[in-house]
Amino acid sequence: MYFPEDLWREIKTYIFVPEYYVGDVIYGIPRKDYAGSQHYNHFISGKGGIVVRKSGRFNKATYYVSVADFGGDYLVLNHNGLKIYKKNMKPLEKLILCNKFGEWWYPMHKLLFQELLIKTIA
Repeated sequence: MYFPEDLWREIKTYIFVPEYYVGDVIYGIPRKDYAGSQHYNHFISGKGGIVVRKSGRFNKATYYVSVADFGGDYLVLNHNGLKIYKKNMKPLEKLILCNKFGEWWYPMHKLLFQELLIKTIA
């Protein structure tokens, strides 16, 4: 079966690019085949954090990730030059991660924290 090139690229983005959601713990590793310039994602590769906001879908997705090393400050990850992976963690481990964030984090992300708390208790 033949697909035009532009249609095939669109199909590949839906099949081969995983999608992550708020509350997932993700990290990015630079792609070796990426021909673009180095950017700050290469500096922070391997650092993981919890997704607090997401915009876009599939290969156009941008994830705002709170990182414990920065007191909960955000790291912006996208599929441009990175392979993004999900780290499987139990809800209790996610709560412990959230506890490492600054005191400003809880009022801004109360719903996410409470959802993790309920999953831990259940």
